[in-house]
Parts: sequence; structure tokens; C-alpha cells
Amino acid sequence: MNLIFGRIPATYLQGNLQILINKFKSYFSLLEQWFFSP
Repeated sequence: MNLIFGRIPATYLQGNLQILINKFKSYFSLLEQWFFSP
């Protein structure tokens, strides 16, 4: 694991994680609106 993650910059990993989290949040809010809309 350390060999793989050692070659990838931490900022790159962090940025991708942030993008994934943002996508998940927007997707979840869309689902929420769809399910709970009056």
C-alpha cells in the first residue's frame, strides 16, 4: 500500500476525494428532493 500511495501526491489524492464527496453530496440532495418533494 505504501509503495502505491508513496508515488501519488497527497494533494492529488485529497483533491480527487473532495471531488467525489461533492458529487456524492449533490447526487444525494437530488435523491432527497426527488423522494421528499410534496
